[in-house]
This record gives sequence, C-alpha cells and structure tokens, in this order.
Amino acid sequence: MNVLSMPAYSVSIANVLNGDSENFSYSDSNESIVKFSAPEAKILIVDDITTNLKVIQGLLLPYNMSLDLCKSGMEAIGLIKSKDYDLVFMDHKMPEMDGVETVQHIRDMGAEDEYYNNVPIVALTANAVSGTREMFLENKFDDFLSKPIDTVILNTILEKWIPKDKQEKNVSENNNRDVLNKDNYMDIEIKGLNLGKGISLSGGTVEAYIEMLEAFYEDGFERISELTKCIETENISLYTVHVHGLKSAAALIGGDELSGAAYALEMAGNRNDWDFIETHNAEFIESLETLLDNINEKINREEAEIPLDLDELRGKLIELKLAIEGFNASTMNSIIDNLMDKTHGSYINADIKNIFKNILVGEFDEAAILTESLAESLDISQD
Repeated sequence: MNVLSMPAYSVSIANVLNGDSENFSYSDSNESIVKFSAPEAKILIVDDITTNLKVIQGLLLPYNMSLDLCKSGMEAIGLIKSKDYDLVFMDHKMPEMDGVETVQHIRDMGAEDEYYNNVPIVALTANAVSGTREMFLENKFDDFLSKPIDTVILNTILEKWIPKDKQEKNVSENNNRDVLNKDNYMDIEIKGLNLGKGISLSGGTVEAYIEMLEAFYEDGFERISELTKCIETENISLYTVHVHGLKSAAALIGGDELSGAAYALEMAGNRNDWDFIETHNAEFIESLETLLDNINEKINREEAEIPLDLDELRGKLIELKLAIEGFNASTMNSIIDNLMDKTHGSYINADIKNIFKNILVGEFDEAAILTESLAESLDISQD
C-alpha cells in the first residue's frame, strides 16, 4: 500500500504532523508528473473542510476525471448509492459520521450489491503515525493518503486504482503547470502566513493560492462557531474533530504557527485534557480571527464598476447551467475559471463564487438555480 501526502511533495511529514513544522520541506516549483488522463473515470472526494476539498480537486483536475465533492459521510453514502464511482477519497475525521463509520456503512451494503464491497476507498488523514496503515486496512479501506499530498505518490495511487481501461496516456510528455514566480506574490504578504510554502502547496500559482485563502476564510469562521458550541456544551470529542480540521487547513495555506496551536489543542482533546482546552481555546480563537482578518484585508478588494460584456457572460452562464445539469466536472471548472477572471473586481464576482461554492459541496441543484437566476438578471439589467 502507498502513502500519499496532501498537498504536494514527496517528503515525510511526520515532523509537521507532530507539531514540528520547521522540519517540513517544500519546493518553489511544481513539477507535475501527470502521466495519464481518465475522462471516463468517476471520483468522489469526501472531506468536511472546504480548503482540503479545494486542494485535492485542483490536484486531480489535470487527470480530466469526473469529480464529485461532498462534506459529510451521510452525503457520501447518498452519492455512492446514486453513482458507481471508480475511486473514493474519504476523510478520516469528520463530525457526526467519521470516515471509518462511513466506510463500514458502505461495505455493509455489499450484501445487496457486490460493488459496495469492491469500490476502492482511500483514506485521507493528517495523522499518519505507526499503525495507521494497519488500522485503515482493518477498517476496510484499500489505501490511505497523508495530508498534505505528494503528487508523485498521488499519481501512483491513481494508476493503481483507476481501471486500466479508463486510463489514457497523455500525448504531451511535459504537463508541468507554471512554475512559481516569487515576484508575483511579494505584493500579497499576509502576516501569519508563509506565502512561499502556501503557494507551493496549492499547486505553485498565486491564483490557486488566492482561491485556497478564500476557502480557508469560509472554513475559519464556520469552525469558530462550531468550536464555541463545543466549549459551551463541553463536547470534547467534537471539539477535537473540528480543531483537527483547522490544523490541516492552516498547514495548507502556510499558517504554521496556527496549525501548531491547533495541533496542541487536538492532542489535549485526544488525552481528554479539558483544562488545557479551556485555558488555551480563547487565545487560539483570537489568533484565528486575526489571521482571517489579515486574509480578508488582502483578498477582499473593493468592488469596482468595471465594463462587462453581459451577452458573453450570459452565454457562459447558460453553458455552465448545462454543464452542472450534466455533471460535467471539467467543463464546469473551465467555465467557472473563465467567469472568475472576467468578473474579477465587479459586482457579479460574489455571485460566481457562490455558484462555485455550491458546486464544490455537491449542491448541484442549487448551483443550477443560482446560475439560471444570475443569467436572467443580466438579461433584465441590459434592458
């Protein structure tokens, strides 16, 4: 069985997972090793943290596979019942129903249909320690990936589990994405973040990193609310799950200090040390809020009234609605990227982001409704 680290580099991350982030290695270049595409392959990604979903979605896009994303075990079970996936990536620690419980439920359905026994399920975990491999195998996973993801091993995992008859060799031998240009990110310095590391871990481009920061911004405020509820109800097990997710997400954007603080709280939760959590939670929340404010100050530029070709935008939105209804992931992503670029800085950009957010979490009906509504509003505004 192979080990994969989420996101991208072939290095051991045992030190960073144990709070020693300074020993984590990363590269300023992103040499892609994508060796094949699989347009007929269907992949499901399950993770309760939007930042994590965003990362693995970006790493899988070059393979041109059909990607579905969801944020809970119950939602994953529903999707697996409705579609025969070739591979499932399943987060280990999630609130309500964790990855182990979800996989057990899926395997139990094998009594009715052998597919549920055979569908490959790869665990996503940020806690790769001794015995992890055996634990996942015993719980009926087929493989596991450590967060962050090593792209070399990711390719190996995909080659191993995607059916061979669905793998098409790439014509080009060089599928490298643009190499990180340090000059491009010097003007977006954000206190509390290692930008070089964050950009590298998001795929090596500033654009991808900005999208990661936007996802983390949403994740952060969502988790603050959940952590506060856990403190009020003294629910230490759920608190540990939520702070575990923040540890992983903060590491992905280069927030080593915040990730380390989250790790300390997670370890306190694991040893049932409520006193430590009560003593340090307020400081952690304050640090998280400060980082979110710093991020927002940089990425939330004032909206400007810029000229827009409304006919072109409406046409793209109609195309997007059709792609959503047809569950065409590659077309959806291509159109969303195009719309993001064209509407950047305009009043429409927030609507496009909202549509994308719904696509990201698998709310396709809602995304289609929002897309159609926005297209109709453009038609009215032109009149």
